[in-house]
Amino acid sequence: MSTPADADRIGFPGSVTIDNADIDDLPAIYEIETRSFPTHWSYRVLRDEVRRVRPQSRVLVARCGDRVVAFTIFWIVVDEVHILNFAVHPAYRRLGIAKRLLHGILSNGRALGLVRATLEVRVSNSGAIRLYREAGFRAVAMRRKYYQDTGEDAYVMWLDIADGAMDRPKGG
Repeated sequence: MSTPADADRIGFPGSVTIDNADIDDLPAIYEIETRSFPTHWSYRVLRDEVRRVRPQSRVLVARCGDRVVAFTIFWIVVDEVHILNFAVHPAYRRLGIAKRLLHGILSNGRALGLVRATLEVRVSNSGAIRLYREAGFRAVAMRRKYYQDTGEDAYVMWLDIADGAMDRPKGG
């Protein structure tokens, strides 16, 4: 049975654009956040990130037409991109949107002359781990009991931005 969300997905991922978020995107960002994580960031915290209350903060969104279907929050810390939050609306997963959004983060980092990207990811999040590994990230450490909601461990993953796999042709 087809749902409205299925109908909205027609044309993906070719019609996806990556943009800087603005305050009008906040309701969609919050919806994606609450649908993606059992313990989610508050509306206020997300608003502060979008408004760039902290000068190091950046928020990108993936859009299909006017609809926000994914977002990421990352900070610029010295010479690194630190990815803090990354989510795709459940109805739009497994369409290549996350890969395009990650590419947007890394492109931002390269344009700013940054040398590394870092993140933490739940050890149980196999889809995200696969995405990051395909982009060239490698697990360099584990943070025990990192996630307060479940006590789950997190991998710390790093990527030397110049060495990332995202821009390399497949098989090369």
